Amino acid sequence: MSFYQFYLAVKSRAKLVLFLTLGFFIIALGVSLVLPKNYTATTSMVINYKGIDPVTGMSMQAQLMPGFMTTQMEIIASHAVALKVVKNLHLDEATVIQNQFREAKHENTTLEDWLANLLVKGLKVKPSKES
Repeated sequence: MSFYQFYLAVKSRAKLVLFLTLGFFIIALGVSLVLPKNYTATTSMVINYKGIDPVTGMSMQAQLMPGFMTTQMEIIASHAVALKVVKNLHLDEATVIQNQFREAKHENTTLEDWLANLLVKGLKVKPSKES
């Protein structure tokens, strides 16, 4: 097939290509307006700790201690840390959040615990490749 034949084939189907492109654009616009908004934030942390080995009493880098990074990741993603975030940012004082809590009808938990659970549920903590 030569370039001229390809051009003629596309030209004869130009209306079909235009309508399909426009249709897909309208569908994508409709889906993006209907779906709820989802925001993602990322951050990088450097954890540098030089502790003392309890057995030898010598200074030891955190990278040499087994399970150090796993422990740090569990602390960051813990419910207790999420509760401190809720209290420090005063998230429980927002009327919009209070209304959402009432609509969710969580009778056996407090507003702070409910917010902390939401924060922990949406949190993903993962180490970098070389850590």
